[in-house]
Amino acid sequence: MESSAGSRVAYALAYIVLGFFLKEMGIFKSEDGESLLRIIFTVTLPAVLMKTFVSVTFNASSVTIMSIALCHSVIALGVGWLLFRNLEKRDAALLAGSSVGVNLGLFVYPFAEAIWGLEGLIAAVTFDLANQWSILLTSYAMFRQIALGGEGGLSGLARTTFKRIISTPCLLAVYAALFLQVTKLPLPGVVDNLLTPLATANKPVALLALGIMLNLNIRREQRQGLICLLGARYGVALGLAGLLALFFPAALPPNLYAPVLVAICAPVPLLSVQYAVEFACNSGVAAAACNLTNVLSFGLLVAVSTCVPAYGVGVMGIPMLASSALCFIGVRLTLPRISGSLKPSGSPEAHRFSSSSPAFLADQKAIKWSEYGAARYLWKAEE
Repeated sequence: MESSAGSRVAYALAYIVLGFFLKEMGIFKSEDGESLLRIIFTVTLPAVLMKTFVSVTFNASSVTIMSIALCHSVIALGVGWLLFRNLEKRDAALLAGSSVGVNLGLFVYPFAEAIWGLEGLIAAVTFDLANQWSILLTSYAMFRQIALGGEGGLSGLARTTFKRIISTPCLLAVYAALFLQVTKLPLPGVVDNLLTPLATANKPVALLALGIMLNLNIRREQRQGLICLLGARYGVALGLAGLLALFFPAALPPNLYAPVLVAICAPVPLLSVQYAVEFACNSGVAAAACNLTNVLSFGLLVAVSTCVPAYGVGVMGIPMLASSALCFIGVRLTLPRISGSLKPSGSPEAHRFSSSSPAFLADQKAIKWSEYGAARYLWKAEE
C-alpha cells in the first residue's frame, strides 16, 4: 500500500514537472495557465462534481467530513481576525481574508483521485461543500469589510455574493447533482456519456496547470507578510489536523481520513489573489502565497499519503501539533514588524477609494468572479 501510494504521488508529480518544464522551454507561457484554468473551472471540474455527487451516499462519514470542514473555516476565520485585526486595514484584509478557504479543485481533487481513487475524491468533494462557501462568502466578506472599513454595508455584500453563488459553474453543478439526489432521479445517459471523458480529463489538466503556474520568485519585501500568512494558515490547519489525528483517529476510515487531512492543509485559494486586486491589497503577496503553498502542501501530502497507510492516522498527531506551534511562534515573532510593509506598488491615493466611488464600481465591472480570472495576476502581480 505504501509503495502504491508513493508511485501514485510520483505519477501525479510528473504531470506538474512536465507543465513546469514546458513553460521553462517556452512552449507554454505563464499566461496560458489562465486558459487551462478557464477550462478546468467551467468544464472539467463541474463535470467531476456532477459525476461525483450523483453517486455519493450521504452517511455518518459525510457528516463528519463536512463538520471538520466547517470547524476549519470557523477557526481560520477567528484566528485570522484575532491575529491581524490591529494592522493597517489593507494589510489586515489581505492576511485575514487569505487565511480562510483552501484550494481543493486545482490541488486536492487531482491528487486525491490519483492516490486514493474514487473514495478519496468523494471525501475531497464532500469537504468542499463547506469550503466553497468559506471562499465565496467568508473570505470575500473579510476582504471587503476590513479593507473598506465597512463601507457599502451588508446589502452591497449580499447582492454581490448572491450573483456569484447563482452563476459559478462549480456551484451550479453541485445544485444540479443535489437536485438529482433529492428527487432520486438518475443522471440521463446522454449527460453521463458527455460528462465522463470531461471528468476524466480534469486530473491531468489540473496537474499540468499547476506546473505551468508554478512561480517561486519571492521578493524580500514580501517575506514578512508571507511568514505571517502561511504561519497563520498552517498553524490552524496543522493544529486541527493534529488534534483530529491524536484524539479522534477512528472518526473516519483511513482511506477517507488521509484526503481530509490533506484538504485541511491545502494551498491558498486563487480567489485570494483576485480579492487582493479588487480591494487594493498587495496582490504580489497573495500570488506568492498561492504558489508557495502549492509546494508546502505537496510536502504535507507526501507525508500523509506515506505515513497513514504504513503507521495509521494517530502517528501524524504529535508532529502536526508541534509544527503548528512553530508556525504560530513564527507569526508572533514576525507580526510586530509587518505594519505598513505590505502596501501595494503605485501611488497610495490610487488605492484609497470607497465602495461607492467610480473607481471601485469600475473595478467591480472589470473583475470576473471566478478562480480562473485570478490567474492573470499570479505572474503579473509583482511587476
